Amino acid sequence: MVRTDKDMYLPGETIQLRLARITDYPLGVVSGFAFVRDGHVLREFSLSDSDQSCLAVRDPRDKKMKWTIPEDFLVSEQAQIQLRFCNKPFPEMLDQIESNPIVIRSLGQ
Repeated sequence: MVRTDKDMYLPGETIQLRLARITDYPLGVVSGFAFVRDGHVLREFSLSDSDQSCLAVRDPRDKKMKWTIPEDFLVSEQAQIQLRFCNKPFPEMLDQIESNPIVIRSLGQ
């Protein structure tokens, strides 16, 4: 499960993502992620500025990730952040998960 710290944001704000219900460590999160609505990708981004394609979640201290919303990105209808896993500790683990629904609006909306 992945949850955001709020359900409504402004461009330029930082979203804090928190992974939950992890039963085994370590695992990896693909640094590239997508905003999706009804199964359709709206836009893709990266959680990392480095060339790392798989971000390590070694223990419970690594369960929080941050990402700053670009100034030009708006999602006026609810959408979800879709994370994909890499270096899965067991084959039955899900390949991807989606966050709670969020909205990214400008100040005037």
